[in-house]
Amino acid sequence: MKIIIILLTLFFVHCSKEVQYTKQALAFEKENKKTEAIYYYTLAFNENKNYTLANQRLGILLSESVHSQDIALFHLRNARESDPGNLEINLQYYDLLLINNEIETVNLLNKEIRKQFDLETYKFIDELTNCVYKKDKPEVFLKNKIEGIFKINLRKSIAVCLDIANLKDRKNEILESP
Repeated sequence: MKIIIILLTLFFVHCSKEVQYTKQALAFEKENKKTEAIYYYTLAFNENKNYTLANQRLGILLSESVHSQDIALFHLRNARESDPGNLEINLQYYDLLLINNEIETVNLLNKEIRKQFDLETYKFIDELTNCVYKKDKPEVFLKNKIEGIFKINLRKSIAVCLDIANLKDRKNEILESP
């Protein structure tokens, strides 16, 4: 009986550390102190490698640097494995895969997540994918979709499409939006 109590105590202490680290990271993120946030999310991740929120936030924050794309993909992949039905994680992962030219993985993920969207949203994602991979002229995508561009959060991929169309001002606007 004592062993069970000790194990339960260790479990709760262990869990509370990752939650405390995450709360601290979120506070730093709100203050736009990304380096500090990454540090605390990493501490939470080190406490629990399967901690979905730490993996998700690390993936998002690290994806902002071109030098951290692989590690950002690693964390988003971990977050997705912990919570495969999470639409927000799936979209963030998809966005990063798309801009990193991970065509095979994008195609597999596209088939998996297609069930999570209505037809219009899925068509948007499909047309964006074609735009980024230069299968379609970006002007066609942008003409049809520019008004609904914030419907889902695929900002990085949308920015790539805008860049292909030589719309740098619009691209910067998309990347700077919250």
